[in-house]
Amino acid sequence: MSFFCYICGNFNHEKTIVSECNLFAHLYSCQFTKDSMTVLRSKSSLIYPSFSTSCYRTGDYDKKYQPQDMLFVTDITECKGYSSTKNMIGFYFDGKKYYMEDNSENENVFYVMKGEQKQLADVKAKINSLSAAEKDSLDSWSKRYSEVYMRKLKSEVYDRIFSKEKNGIAIISAFPTEDYSFTGAEFKILNFSKKTIKYITFNFYGKNAVKDRVGINMSRKGIGPVESLASGAWSFDNVWLTDIVETLKLVSVNIIYMDGSKRTVTITDKHWLDQEDLDRLNSLMD
Repeated sequence: MSFFCYICGNFNHEKTIVSECNLFAHLYSCQFTKDSMTVLRSKSSLIYPSFSTSCYRTGDYDKKYQPQDMLFVTDITECKGYSSTKNMIGFYFDGKKYYMEDNSENENVFYVMKGEQKQLADVKAKINSLSAAEKDSLDSWSKRYSEVYMRKLKSEVYDRIFSKEKNGIAIISAFPTEDYSFTGAEFKILNFSKKTIKYITFNFYGKNAVKDRVGINMSRKGIGPVESLASGAWSFDNVWLTDIVETLKLVSVNIIYMDGSKRTVTITDKHWLDQEDLDRLNSLMD
């Protein structure tokens, strides 16, 4: 669920954040004030850097955040489209201002203000009741908190990824592939070593649908190079001359580096790395 946080505080630059934003609250020891409110959505939408009074949105962007991310709302503005009046929600993410249309496609939309669920009209009324100075303060603090929050997101995903660094290698994926009546295998790794990988041999076995082992241990050799902190992927056809293999168990990898040194790594749970974390880090860096 996405978190839209409207941070108001008492407008005297005290560091205040809404207590309902559980994902973010542990960063600060904050006071929940009467002016704080939170807006939450069930799913995300396209975002825009600007729009006109006729609802013409410029510079379409794909979503730059994940459903669990927190967005810091500063205004809800009306624009008049061809057939209806629309609400555009203004918010900060990573220190940048964006807008999102509030529409019927966003299911299960609800707003929390002073600890109670509220309608959009109540939230708009609260925002519209602010003075110019209060709105400026809200905008300033929302921008600042969005930057702090982005640093937290990057730090968390960076820590998850580089916690694998001491292992020298991380396994991103290892799975069987279908090919008519035969079965192949694909592997993807991240090289945490300071050395470049020249060759890597994967040692593994297959399992059927009821988790029984299929045949003997298999080995396939992948050719590099894979530079330090780079990923490598390999696909092998016709590993098993059967189509009953549903999963595979990666037992170990044998690595030969460009300098001629060798290393054998027994693969355990600690060697696995989530592709989503890599995608997330790339997205945040972009």
